[in-house]
Amino acid sequence: PYNSMVDPAKLSYPKSIFPANLINQKNGSALKPEAKLLKDKAQYLGMVLLLDEYVGQLVEKLKADGVYDNTIIVFTADHGEMMGAHGCKGKAVPYHEAYHIPFIVHAPKLYSPKVVNEIYSNLDFKSTIAGLLKLDEKPNHGSDKSYLITGAKPKKTIDKNIYIDFAKGGKDVGEGDDKPHVGVITPEYWLGVSLAKSNNLVTGIETVLLFDRQADPLQLNNLYGTKGQEKRSKELLKLITDEFKRV
Repeated sequence: PYNSMVDPAKLSYPKSIFPANLINQKNGSALKPEAKLLKDKAQYLGMVLLLDEYVGQLVEKLKADGVYDNTIIVFTADHGEMMGAHGCKGKAVPYHEAYHIPFIVHAPKLYSPKVVNEIYSNLDFKSTIAGLLKLDEKPNHGSDKSYLITGAKPKKTIDKNIYIDFAKGGKDVGEGDDKPHVGVITPEYWLGVSLAKSNNLVTGIETVLLFDRQADPLQLNNLYGTKGQEKRSKELLKLITDEFKRV
């Protein structure tokens, strides 16, 4: 029943469906505002309703067993969906919609309800959950950001930038329809680099996207290559290369 529970006629197209800075790729280029896109969106939202119902059943079972208040529940995902934004479907593009995922934590004994606005990476999931459980953990690429949830002070200085990368498997990086990309997200800016078949940040650059996260949340205005952004672009590109060398 979830397949037809949401009416496509009541849905709308994203404001960024035809931007000038579209990364042209087979995975989602040249979309037209057609009924099928809204039908796909309706079915996707139906799947969300399905998940919501079954998470509810899980919660009711935890309550029935008397362990609900002593259980940490995390609702998250591995990626977002473009749903026509920037003329794309799927997720293999360096835009906000593909990388913005939920991280909803239920742990009433550890903190009061709040919304955390700091940017956060799925690399941090494991360390953060270990931090909530007060477990010792070996160092890894992620950081313990449980302090954002509990309000405690972090034990050490933590990088506030988030790094993204995508590469499809195959003999060569970028083999297949989806072009590989890398990027960095800071509290103020978003820089994404779409690469050709080389993963070299110098020779492999195909498209660079630079957005002001505060002034342009829909990512409609690509600032890369515009006057006054040269220094900032260079600094952000260096952050990416420095991080890749670190890991």
